[in-house]
Amino acid sequence: MNDPLSAPHSHELIWPSVLKRNGARVPFDPDRICSAITRAGRASGEFDGGVAERITDIVLSALAPSAADREPAIEQIQDLVE
Repeated sequence: MNDPLSAPHSHELIWPSVLKRNGARVPFDPDRICSAITRAGRASGEFDGGVAERITDIVLSALAPSAADREPAIEQIQDLVE
């Protein structure tokens, strides 16, 4: 498998898929993580998209060791974001 952090999150897939709660595998899209963080920051008035991008990078870095050789699960990602 490629190094999960070898590409910027905004343009290339990092993992080929993510495991959803219902067991389905869907393409991994880190921009969805960034979008959700951006919406939360704007809704709370705490931060904007630039901060959300940095938080996304931190989440992806934290996720890499636990998902280095397998796809991450939505729950893992959500736990790291929270």
